[in-house]
Amino acid sequence: MNKLFSICIKQLSGLIFLVLLISSVSVSVFGQNSPQKTTKPAGFLSKNEHQVLASIQKAIDQDQLALGIKKIEQLSANKASPLAIALAQQLLGIIYQAQLDYPKALAAYERAISYRQLPRASKVKLFEKIHKLNYFLKDWQQVVHWWLKWEKRAKPQAQDYLLLSSAYRYQKQWGKAKNALLKGMAIAQKPPQLWYQLLLEYEEQLQSKSGQEKLLKQLIERHPANESYWLKLAKLYTASGREQQASALLFSAFSAQVLTKASSVKWLVESLAAQHNYMRAVAVLDTALSKNVLTNQPSIEHQAIDYLMRAKSYQQALARVQKNLARNPSFQGNAVLAKIYFALKRWPQAYQLAQKLPRKAVIADIQWQLLLGISSANLGEKAVAKKHLLNVLELEENNALAKFWIAQL
Repeated sequence: MNKLFSICIKQLSGLIFLVLLISSVSVSVFGQNSPQKTTKPAGFLSKNEHQVLASIQKAIDQDQLALGIKKIEQLSANKASPLAIALAQQLLGIIYQAQLDYPKALAAYERAISYRQLPRASKVKLFEKIHKLNYFLKDWQQVVHWWLKWEKRAKPQAQDYLLLSSAYRYQKQWGKAKNALLKGMAIAQKPPQLWYQLLLEYEEQLQSKSGQEKLLKQLIERHPANESYWLKLAKLYTASGREQQASALLFSAFSAQVLTKASSVKWLVESLAAQHNYMRAVAVLDTALSKNVLTNQPSIEHQAIDYLMRAKSYQQALARVQKNLARNPSFQGNAVLAKIYFALKRWPQAYQLAQKLPRKAVIADIQWQLLLGISSANLGEKAVAKKHLLNVLELEENNALAKFWIAQL
């Protein structure tokens, strides 16, 4: 910002010098050398005023700021012309700005611009200077006020609209912030990614779901490797009840190797499972494990086995449990194995493994009692089967499956 201020100071100094140069010519026409005029028009400088202003400019150039302030005070005390006072206030603003006293600089610039005698070119630069100083001082309302005045006299560039947009943003005027940013983006040939992120923030604040969706699609197209854009669009789909689209989008991101966070992959897996796409969910888990996006843990293996069973891919589920047991003997696989063997109608293994489970957990569980009852019935153990099936009826009096099997005994 200080670099920007120094550039503006040089521009203002140049303009003041130009005014002094023009005004010096007017001295011979309207000053003492003109026999037809005895009074000096308000829009021109006398020879003395020109010399004083030039000396103030010289003091600034030589970094003699205190001397410059003293000369400005003397000029004001001598009832100078309005143009001289306006130019002196401009110079005073430059001095205060060099001293980093921005509030005083701003006040001086505002006093200067209040004089109608000040040349238009100087006013345009001052309008720009004032709104940028207000931005530095975080007076957002004044930024907008002076920016709009400057816009009427200048041709704003893309960065200028970004500044205006930011001023509106800090006031939480999201609609105006968005409109200003869009004007800047229309001028800019290739708006930076930050501008799109700001626009996305405005759409979110305006709660414009259609605007967010449109912009996120553009951002994904422009920056396909940015995981956050995919996730935001997927969340938007989910929030509007389009879970299937969210799932498809996340899978596309995963296939493009964009999803790098474990939480993102887990969301995808759960989303696929919710769509009953269990085999694809298992495939995503295995790919994520192979690429170290996920860490191999018993919970993930149990999740994969559960999905295989839901997909009725019992042989794959059995192979996976056996692989885990071979790799880790402490893997809690007996309960799962019992269910797999039951699904495969391997009654002896199902019954034996279920019997090894903690009795308290089994005796009070309807599903385990049904498994034990049906397995023993298929093994011809009618008395044992009846015992388990009666336990089911004690837990659930009208259990239809238990009644059916008791009738078969």
